[in-house]
Amino acid sequence: MILNEDSIAAYRELIINPSKNGMEFASLSEIFSENSISLPKDLVYSKYIEIIKKPLPKIFFYIIMDEIYKSSKSENGDLGYLIKFNF
Repeated sequence: MILNEDSIAAYRELIINPSKNGMEFASLSEIFSENSISLPKDLVYSKYIEIIKKPLPKIFFYIIMDEIYKSSKSENGDLGYLIKFNF
């Protein structure tokens, strides 16, 4: 897997608009909403993969999430996203 602007853009399009790209999982906006409490990035990634049941390289997930959602230290001291799961 090559990490470049094109591959990031392809993954971004896929996880933001999965149904438009023939995938049968929820989009990021269906899964996450902004929140004032920070969830650890590792927890968010693990839960996201569990939800969509598809492989996604962690580095692509973090790059895309960093572009979309705000980050802050979580309660355990790790860097996290200011989001909540919608289900």
